[in-house]
Amino acid sequence: MNRFLGRALWATAAAAATAATAFGQVVSDAVPLLSQQHILDAPQSGWQPAGPGDFHRVPSESKFSTFSTDPRDSVLFSLDSQPEIIGGTRQPASTNPGGFQQGDIAGGGGGTRFISQDPSCTSGWFSNNNHASNPYLVFDDFRAGSEPLRNVQFYAGIFGGTGSLNEISTIGVEIWSTQASGDTCGWTYASLAGRQTYAVSEVSPTFFCTGDLDFYEMTANFDTPIALNPGEIYMVLVYATLVDPNGSGLFAWCQSDMSNFRDATSWDRTTGDYIRCSPDMAFTTNVGSDCFELDCAAPDCYFSNFTNNNNPFIAADDFVAPANTDLRQLQFTGGGWNVGAGTPTLLGNTAGFYIELYNGSADGNQDCGVGLGTFLGAYQVTMADARPVFQCIDAFGIPLYEFTVNIPANVYALTAGNTYILGVYGIPADPNDPELFCWGLTDAIYGLNSYSFNLDDGSRSCHQADHAFCINGGRPCLGDFNMDGVRNTQDVLAFLNAWNAGLPAADINGDGVINTQDVLAFLNRWNIPC
Repeated sequence: MNRFLGRALWATAAAAATAATAFGQVVSDAVPLLSQQHILDAPQSGWQPAGPGDFHRVPSESKFSTFSTDPRDSVLFSLDSQPEIIGGTRQPASTNPGGFQQGDIAGGGGGTRFISQDPSCTSGWFSNNNHASNPYLVFDDFRAGSEPLRNVQFYAGIFGGTGSLNEISTIGVEIWSTQASGDTCGWTYASLAGRQTYAVSEVSPTFFCTGDLDFYEMTANFDTPIALNPGEIYMVLVYATLVDPNGSGLFAWCQSDMSNFRDATSWDRTTGDYIRCSPDMAFTTNVGSDCFELDCAAPDCYFSNFTNNNNPFIAADDFVAPANTDLRQLQFTGGGWNVGAGTPTLLGNTAGFYIELYNGSADGNQDCGVGLGTFLGAYQVTMADARPVFQCIDAFGIPLYEFTVNIPANVYALTAGNTYILGVYGIPADPNDPELFCWGLTDAIYGLNSYSFNLDDGSRSCHQADHAFCINGGRPCLGDFNMDGVRNTQDVLAFLNAWNAGLPAADINGDGVINTQDVLAFLNRWNIPC
């Protein structure tokens, strides 16, 4: 890469990072940095020559929706407390809970928390919390795995009325623990694990199929991932609040042709009775999510910087898309290192981040066994909009932060089962400053090798472990400073203690300086509901 091209790219990225909105922006006509083509097209006079300190890794010797876990916020709590909610009096269960053909169920079913029960596209079951003549809510269950629950994808629509989703005011999703019971279906809900309500647009409805009504695929992403006990069976409740409780349109959740664990059930919110058992409902948990966790004891932290004159390396890693979905969120972890002083540093010279995505594949003829396919585009975001959250001090003394980048819909469409190559690069405020961004690591290689790419000569260096990142992982609770899962005054006290001590965790805005701006930044985060 010649000096002019490098400077032009840096100037464009740095200016955009300064002016970007909260969503960042797509980079039009971006040059694919990981590809060797830009090097072959450019004179090899290069940047400043790489010296002995220019290693590719730190040396080993040195909205509307609201989330809640308060049972008093749940629809089941409010209905239990107000059994006369329908029209002021208890109503008889005069309406069939399904309201239309129930359909048959088929055998089968798996046993993981990443449950996937496909829609039958024939019939469904009503689940509304405010309809005046149909009092039913629908429950189904799944077994928890070891990772938090980040989202639930389901299939639903409006039966009767206009058939339009405009008849829905909001959609609610609740997760409860369960217990055995002598009730009709042999189980009941126990305690609330988490819940969230959404505007219809926030679940991104997409037409899927037609049966007794038009069914739409909808995905409810939790603002805070819900920690569950591995191996335990939990309940999911999906329901709508209708614009007109007296209208003829009813929200219906599509049933599945699969049956997992215990039967799904319809629950009468006016009497508390369980009315019907089976078939199961169509839903999938943690769709489109793939996470590779940070290892704070990793022996390396690889440099990855967009046109820094002190170091020519950028880093890349792979993932396999677990579903057909857009890449809407990217979380990754990294920190700062001064190559001149050979010491850890904060991120004062990192103005933002530049993100690339490519199709990829295993290729034994390429260095590190990674084949780089079609360039799918670049995206950039400011440091402030990447919302750094302190994680730990690694083996070199580097303060590592988690960054969360939200990406609009229809920018990166992922295809289930396909391999993608992801590049994450720090954008330096000053390309001559020796303070560099390094991308943190996991504890092993998952899938293909991660690697460093030398922008000067196009060579690759294979890594000993993969990078720490997560796609579509769910928005973190930014105000939970002490990471105990609750946002409260203890987080304010913990932050003030860190701020008074000058700890890296108190650099909330990621500008490399701990001052009153961080206090304001923290209070803004703390005021955001979790």
